[in-house]
Amino acid sequence: MNNAFDPEIFKNKAILAPTNEMVDTINDYVMSSKERVYLSSDSICKEDGQVDLDKQKFSVEYLNTIKCSGLLSHEIKLKEGCIIMLLRNIDPSNELCNGTRLIVTQLGERVIEGKLISGKNAGKKFPIARMIMSPSDFAKFPIRFQRRQFPVPYSMREQINRVAVEISTYNNISYLSTVVSRLNEIGGFALENTFRHGCFGMMLDWQPGQKCNAALHHIVSRHLKITRDDEDDEICFYINGRNVEFTPRDFALVTGLSFGDDPFDPEAEHDLSRAHTFRQFCRSQPVSVRELADIYFDTVNPVVDTDGGLYLRVAHLLVLHAFVLGVDVRRPVQSWTWKLVDDLPTFSRFPWGSCAYRSLNYRLKHSTIKKDCKKYHFYGPSWALFIWGLEKIPYLGPAIAICNAGVYPRFRRWTFVKTKLDGLQSYFESPENGIWEMVPDEYEAKTSY
Repeated sequence: MNNAFDPEIFKNKAILAPTNEMVDTINDYVMSSKERVYLSSDSICKEDGQVDLDKQKFSVEYLNTIKCSGLLSHEIKLKEGCIIMLLRNIDPSNELCNGTRLIVTQLGERVIEGKLISGKNAGKKFPIARMIMSPSDFAKFPIRFQRRQFPVPYSMREQINRVAVEISTYNNISYLSTVVSRLNEIGGFALENTFRHGCFGMMLDWQPGQKCNAALHHIVSRHLKITRDDEDDEICFYINGRNVEFTPRDFALVTGLSFGDDPFDPEAEHDLSRAHTFRQFCRSQPVSVRELADIYFDTVNPVVDTDGGLYLRVAHLLVLHAFVLGVDVRRPVQSWTWKLVDDLPTFSRFPWGSCAYRSLNYRLKHSTIKKDCKKYHFYGPSWALFIWGLEKIPYLGPAIAICNAGVYPRFRRWTFVKTKLDGLQSYFESPENGIWEMVPDEYEAKTSY
């Protein structure tokens, strides 16, 4: 370009890009020749006496991968004649403020020189040195760290604001407490206590908060449809440059639900005319999960139940459908579950882990969710998938949730504290981060799943 150093050429020009990934692609193309690479110096902040501990947990290489709004990347590429934008106030009296654009005229080892594009000092040249910068919101990251870098990203482009990912999941955590409250109204603490000692009782006191939908989306959109020769397919994802399998053992550790074989066959034909709960509670009329809940919570015209047994069995069905399996509440209650719930001891011994794992596998296998999807429905036990991601993906869990170690099953350890996280993609696309292993501890090793 003959006029590359003329401020008037670029004063009112910019390239709009929808995502940071597209921004990087444009930058790489424009900077494909005669570029100079500047690397940052990242370090953990010295405070609270935690430096040595944090250095053991978070390497410099991990700090280098963090990207977020308002903080320069570890690596920036510049060349003479390119446009840069200041991200910090350097000298307001000379119009060197956050958002000021300049043309690079010289690139040195410790200092770069830029010419102002606009303002009363347009055309004047100023030196720019590296600065120490930190994220504006430390609460979004597992540690406090700082980055020493030039505060000047290439700026011939501007990022368009992203639209947040909206995922409708069908694991209604509110059912857990409201279902049990209704049991207490019907039969007092004795009925509630009976439920607590059943197969889903460990789920009652879990109050996780609102999960980060964008993190769940990153997991779901990286699902790999791999089919093996045997009966079941793998649940596999491509994360941090490798194939990561969500195994049945992982699922059992996360959920506490059992696996194995059972003589009861859900695929067989079942005569619901002999299903006592179905006949007494719904008058032999097929109902959706939502309609079953309406009957269950109806205090004006309650179902006649002398000992609370009907309500106890229906409570298990509601928790199964609306949380464990994550089915659409507009769908009918699965007919075979009516037959199984008549015998609660048999119902509790059923391998619900196998059932929920197959359900998740089916949903993922038949989904067409891509990385650029912004709004969709996801059926199945998404709660188990999300907790697995917190356990397996390095540094993701501490960044968006609080973990209380030593609680079982593992899903009960997690409380979600962040619904948004800057630089989220770096947790899923950094091969140097690797993948954490889920190894059963002494207590889990003795537990029969």
